[in-house]
Amino acid sequence: GGDLGWVREGQVVPEFFAAMSNLGKGKYTKVPVRTQFGWHVIRVNDVRDLKVLPFEKVRDQILQAVQAERIEEKISELRKTAKVQMN
Repeated sequence: GGDLGWVREGQVVPEFFAAMSNLGKGKYTKVPVRTQFGWHVIRVNDVRDLKVLPFEKVRDQILQAVQAERIEEKISELRKTAKVQMN
């Protein structure tokens, strides 16, 4: 009962993606597709090519994400080994 928006492989369960991939624009599954989440009638409203951005355009975002991850790991490590005394 919902619009999933643009979907690519890995965002939905394999059975769902396989059924969806076999459909063309404006087509729907004639037989419901069963997944671990129940039964689905799938309709593809539109299809577009996946655009991969050049590394130079996403470099800063990747760098920030990696830095944030490393900071969280360090904070977690420090919390595990910290000895706090209250006077």
